[in-house]
Amino acid sequence: MKQVAFLTIFLVISSVAALCQPWLGIRGQGETGWWVYHKGFDGSGVYLGSDRTRHAEVYTGGISAGWRFSKVDVGIELSRAGFLVGMMEASGHSSSNNQLYRIAKGGVVLSQFGLVVGYRLLERQKYAVLPRAGVGGFGITTIHPQSERFGTKVMWSGGMQFDWNVGKRLTLSSALMHTIMHIAMLNGADGEHHRIYRSGLHVMLSYNFKRNE
Repeated sequence: MKQVAFLTIFLVISSVAALCQPWLGIRGQGETGWWVYHKGFDGSGVYLGSDRTRHAEVYTGGISAGWRFSKVDVGIELSRAGFLVGMMEASGHSSSNNQLYRIAKGGVVLSQFGLVVGYRLLERQKYAVLPRAGVGGFGITTIHPQSERFGTKVMWSGGMQFDWNVGKRLTLSSALMHTIMHIAMLNGADGEHHRIYRSGLHVMLSYNFKRNE
């Protein structure tokens, strides 16, 4: 039975490998972003206000691996980002006096992982255009006063990617992407959560294990 199971798995993997083009890439991202802390609502349904950072640069480096099935690209990504912000502006619904408090020394660090999918809407011999979407999770290094209550962390992204075949096995990709990172709060007010919003350029150089047609 074990031999039959291993043979079945081998045949399935071989069949999938024959139908797809695997690739491995290195990536970098340059974005701008901001962080908003929504404090939620009190027992009377009154909004408690939101704290926010200024717009700041976000620089990311990472690796990706994936498979191309005809017009569909599927990939996984691992990356680490530096969000160059250190202070957050506090505000409340009952006061016009805002103050700053520290959330990082030297910037917030984001460790990210996720799944991405793209569809080759337009494809020519040398280039392709594909809408792209992703979902994943992340870790965050911060000294935000509420960080001990951080719960589930999820992220999702969407945008448009452009691929150029620069050789028999190399592809250069650039994408304009928008990303939302959501942090749920433990034991918080109704609707209390954190959001990090990011937009910018993603670039990747990938090696294709099968030659580009």
